Amino acid sequence: NYGGKYYAYPILMEPSTILAYRKDLLAKYAGADAKTPETWDELLSLCSTIRSALRSEGTKNAYPFSVPTGVACAWGTWGMQQAATGGLAVTDDWTTSRITEHGYTQLAGLWRDLYGNGYVPLSSGDYTEAVFDVADGKSVMATCGSWSISTILNQYPDQKDNIGFVPMPTFSGD
Repeated sequence: NYGGKYYAYPILMEPSTILAYRKDLLAKYAGADAKTPETWDELLSLCSTIRSALRSEGTKNAYPFSVPTGVACAWGTWGMQQAATGGLAVTDDWTTSRITEHGYTQLAGLWRDLYGNGYVPLSSGDYTEAVFDVADGKSVMATCGSWSISTILNQYPDQKDNIGFVPMPTFSGD
């Protein structure tokens, strides 16, 4: 922050996965005092609250959470894999799968809960930047890359004060 304006966002890791959210929709569907989640349990609880509010209102084709669709969803899990397990699905030398390790089973459970509870839209197979859904009001929150900050500033300047960005939740909240 320089002179009251933000010019950069600290890179958490590559890809720099962050959580974008619509401030007005978070307040509308989760309450004025709703906080952005720091843990995956908090995210799932918040998604449940938002989903219930969307259903009560009769809103269709809007979701609590969005992820990049199509093959782009793969990069969206790299940071989650690193945070949950300290590495990727295979060892650095590509000789051993790590997919049955505890962190990966937790991560699989998270994706099961996100999709199984209808918190995220199903993938269309085409790439769309998840932050578009937040800007357009199709989702309240989304996982996106740090470049999404410039997407909002350049393509949705009228939303720049209404869309917040925070670090992505982790299992432990650290």
